[in-house]
Amino acid sequence: MGKDANKKRAKRQRRYIFHNDSSAEDTRIHLVYYYKNEEIVLASDGPFFKESDAVNKMKEHLLKGRCAWMVAYNG
Repeated sequence: MGKDANKKRAKRQRRYIFHNDSSAEDTRIHLVYYYKNEEIVLASDGPFFKESDAVNKMKEHLLKGRCAWMVAYNG
């Protein structure tokens, strides 16, 4: 890999979900992904347990002109 590829990879800001013993395995979890700025920095918000909370967060990013989408896990 070249230096540019390593630089882009280092700019990613990701969160990882870990197993939570207090919630059921079939609990639906939502993450909102968005591009932070013109440098195409991928970031995420969440986890959200209510779909409506995730939708509202996604709309906040869209209203700011950011590309944003929501992903549901364990559903």
